[in-house]
Amino acid sequence: MPASDTFRDIHRLLADFYAALDTGTSAEAAALFAADGTWLRLGTELAGPKAVQGALDQRPADRISAHFFANLRVLDETENTCSFDYRLTVHAARVQGGETLAGTQTMVVMRGRDTAVREGGAWRFASKASRILFRAETG
Repeated sequence: MPASDTFRDIHRLLADFYAALDTGTSAEAAALFAADGTWLRLGTELAGPKAVQGALDQRPADRISAHFFANLRVLDETENTCSFDYRLTVHAARVQGGETLAGTQTMVVMRGRDTAVREGGAWRFASKASRILFRAETG
């Protein structure tokens, strides 16, 4: 598979994942992990799609978010594995009655460094981790 196809496919994997976090369901996000895929999320390693979905199901119902990724770079790839990094900006807040609750807005810029594997003909996260570059509390 040409490198441009891999880049496009990994870009789509990230876009689908962050769209699921923002507007989709925990099941959609979890389905993008390999059977033994891991996610280091908020200091806890989640192993497998069920653990990912369980953690996401615990998010507060009044939380809204917007994830924006950029500067995607494929670092290493084979036919069935790909490691890549990118920058991620996350805006999150809690809302009530359509209004943002004071003191709940956060903006974080992170560096993501993930590995994907081809599973069942599609790319899935084998490992997902990020680190905060800076964080701002607003509101």
